[in-house]
Amino acid sequence: MGLSALVLGATLAVGVAARLVAHPLHTSLAAVRYDARAAEVQVSLRVFTDDFARAAGAKSVEEAGTMAYIARQFVLATTDGSRLPITWCGVRREGDLSWICLRARTPTAVHGLRLSNRLLVEHFDDQVNIVQVELDGRRTSYLFTRRDGPRTIF
Repeated sequence: MGLSALVLGATLAVGVAARLVAHPLHTSLAAVRYDARAAEVQVSLRVFTDDFARAAGAKSVEEAGTMAYIARQFVLATTDGSRLPITWCGVRREGDLSWICLRARTPTAVHGLRLSNRLLVEHFDDQVNIVQVELDGRRTSYLFTRRDGPRTIF
């Protein structure tokens, strides 16, 4: 093996190792709560910025393609299967993380609302999406992986 091949191999190995250290696990965290006064579900979604932008086909989390990706992969639906339109309400960056604010208007009855969280599962075999739901002072946590379908969260 020539010196250039050895240097190239070492460079690739260091790059892979650095990537594994940066993201030893692939996760997202969604804090979901229902605001009865506003009749809306409020979501604070924490993602690794670089992974998420790449999955959304965008250069940054703030681009328009990000919301289209979220609408396909993070779905809130009523008991009859009707999707709730999710709207963007901002993003805050902290190092390699982004906190994305989302909202969805709800029908009068929130009970029976279902969530499907398939964020990033098409990109990472080990992706785990954690959802923490708060309703009436009670908290419940759910885990979503690539094998999981929708779940009733309220």
